[in-house]
Amino acid sequence: MDDLTFDYAASELRYNAFMAPAYESALEAMDIARGSHGLDAGCGPGGLVPLLLELVGPDGQITAVDGSTAHLSAAEPFAAGEPVTLQRVDLRERLPFDDNTFDWVWCADVLFPAYFQAPVATIGEFARVVRPGGRVGVFFHSFQRATYLPGHSQLERKLSVAGEMAFSPGIGPELEDSPMDHSAAWLSAAGLHDVAVTFHPFVYRQPLPEAVGRYVGDYILAEAFSEGASNHGESVGLTPRERDTWEAISTPGSPRYLLDDPRYFCFQAPMLAVGVKPA
Repeated sequence: MDDLTFDYAASELRYNAFMAPAYESALEAMDIARGSHGLDAGCGPGGLVPLLLELVGPDGQITAVDGSTAHLSAAEPFAAGEPVTLQRVDLRERLPFDDNTFDWVWCADVLFPAYFQAPVATIGEFARVVRPGGRVGVFFHSFQRATYLPGHSQLERKLSVAGEMAFSPGIGPELEDSPMDHSAAWLSAAGLHDVAVTFHPFVYRQPLPEAVGRYVGDYILAEAFSEGASNHGESVGLTPRERDTWEAISTPGSPRYLLDDPRYFCFQAPMLAVGVKPA
């Protein structure tokens, strides 16, 4: 299903809350100046707008664009009374902005190959609309550089691949199209210089914050991994024993349910690739 017609605002806001430590770290690496004007390319339901506003300050400005009208509607409360412009834009097309309009461009978890067959062209548009010396940042989470099932590493590797296959059509077991592994090369191919890659890891331990527990329980366990196991379990080699283990550790009320374990922890290591437009 095309993301432009699929309303997943509620789950996206849960994801934003979960990823907050990585966003804060990654945006610090972006070195966003107070008073600057930036483009949030693929803003979704606006979960990052408050953090971006903190960075640019009262004299700054944010243009937040997304292809989904439902998501832009969800973003309106974050933009109300603030120097934020919300605009519907399909990032697969030429951006409706003049050259050298923005001081920076931020694009988080958007350029997945299933929906962007020409990511270099999209980043080329980011490069066109950012001013000389401005930065373009492309941020991605990763199932493959995360731990949600501590103590079950082999099972998690298989479920991670299956989960990406379920939610990223066109990605096979080899993950040859895994976007975060290519984003730095995309920036270079789009003509940006001084491309740098940084990782922004974080860990949560029990007792989990409420939003974190909801995200891991409702999305990772009950949706992403379960969908992957159901539809792609055979292709990633899940054994009957592994299926039984998965059922036991992912089912609320089970004696082995992971989120009831006081020793439970989860870890993520998102990646940011940043390039600079030549002067």
